[in-house]
Amino acid sequence: DSIVGLNLSTNNEIKVATELNVTSSSKSFILNKKEAWGHLLSKINNKPARKALLEILRWPEKDLTEQLYRRVFFYPLAFKNKEKLMPVIMGAFWGNYICLEYPVEAESIEFPNYSINSIMKGVNSAIAKIEKNKGGFIFGTSCSATLEALGKKTYFIQKKLCDLESPFVVVYTGGEDVKLLNEP
Repeated sequence: DSIVGLNLSTNNEIKVATELNVTSSSKSFILNKKEAWGHLLSKINNKPARKALLEILRWPEKDLTEQLYRRVFFYPLAFKNKEKLMPVIMGAFWGNYICLEYPVEAESIEFPNYSINSIMKGVNSAIAKIEKNKGGFIFGTSCSATLEALGKKTYFIQKKLCDLESPFVVVYTGGEDVKLLNEP
């Protein structure tokens, strides 16, 4: 087990280009009970969260093995925050709880829609934002599920970044987040 943190310090202006490549499925589930500041789902649709999730996904209990974590990346949850859909990955199952990387700040969740096409659309949109501010160092993070979903199409992202003629590093992680100094 490990955790990695990276702190970049610079006198240059930092600009963030964020793109979420999910759309609403319009089928939501009620969160009856959350704990640990929204990081633990306890009850969904008036049932223990784990049981409700397995019923919704039609997964048998026997599928809850260590191999599950390769699968849950393709079933992110999402909640609406000020009309913006915020995806969140299930990090673990602990008893009847579903543990999440980020707190859910809503009273309902859903399984959003996403596809290779929507991922590529998000990539193109982020790169278009970066092109407007050409000339600096590019540090990018992306969800490792994107890497797994795109496979060899990941080289498309590399080519687009090379075309910008700016130095860059892109890190694929299992829980990326960016925090800028003096911003919430």
